[in-house]
Amino acid sequence: QVESELKEISKDNTHSHKFALPSIDERQRVLEGVKNLKRGVKELVNKETKEKVEKLLEKLDNGFIEELLSKQWYRLCFWRVTSEELDYRRFFDITTLVGLRMEDETVFKSAHELFFKMDQESDLPRMGLRTDHPDGLLFPTEYFDRLQAQWKSHSKAHREVYLLVEKILQMGEGIRDNWPVAGTVGYDYMNYLNGIFVKKQSENEFRKFLKDFAKVHYEWDSLEVDCKTLIMNSSMKPEIASLSRKLYDLSVLERSAFDFTIDLLRRSLILVIAEFPVYRTYVGEDGKNHEEDNKYVLNFLFPPHFSVFVFFLCFQCFSPFQEQTSFFFLF
Repeated sequence: QVESELKEISKDNTHSHKFALPSIDERQRVLEGVKNLKRGVKELVNKETKEKVEKLLEKLDNGFIEELLSKQWYRLCFWRVTSEELDYRRFFDITTLVGLRMEDETVFKSAHELFFKMDQESDLPRMGLRTDHPDGLLFPTEYFDRLQAQWKSHSKAHREVYLLVEKILQMGEGIRDNWPVAGTVGYDYMNYLNGIFVKKQSENEFRKFLKDFAKVHYEWDSLEVDCKTLIMNSSMKPEIASLSRKLYDLSVLERSAFDFTIDLLRRSLILVIAEFPVYRTYVGEDGKNHEEDNKYVLNFLFPPHFSVFVFFLCFQCFSPFQEQTSFFFLF
């Protein structure tokens, strides 16, 4: 029983990342485990084992837990803390799905070791992989290039893997032509296929029904921006806060941006993300943008209704366009 309690306490304190302050509830739960250990000691028959456990319990009572936790690569916290504070990448707002640094060669090899092993042991003529949410990677293009190169050199067939990507595409947007992939998993195709079941001639009738039912009238473009803004102010709040702090640190380096407060930059950042025409752009490890991304950025940078702090924001986010945007700091 004592051994079981010790393993349980040890298991509870082996998380993977330091991301927030310890919570009183978590500490209390560990201390309750210590009390259970004390009760178990009384039932021990072996005197030598009893003495060892009692010494361990004495260490626990003398601040050992606090010392142990302070040495970990994480901090215990109440789970709601992560809705406001976070210092690592995650899959959308799912805190337990931590983003991997695939640009690190060691991480890349460890994450793909099983796939290469399966290929070696398989009788199939060719393997296929589905990559979920590659937009969560720092350098998706370089990741795909590395994966295909290593697969071709390690696979039995010495050919590239059949690779599909789960990629969010806007209407009219395509997969980047420099991605060595076979295509997407089909979300974009399903959007078009679902159109078979939609009678466009009924749009006005449905709009009228929605307006009468909801007592509000929405245009699609404004509704889309409002929904994106809502998500950034709720589910993605910690990510926006982190980006705003980084942007503020950059703003103090630019004389004409001294008066941009962190709240102003946060609201500007939300505006840029909500209004931006595509899900994301891609800057390679060499610091260069894809030609298609240049088009999206340049078309977005110059609408006349954007104020100077939004231009500063774009200037900092899309550094390859510094020459085109630097004149906005002259007034």
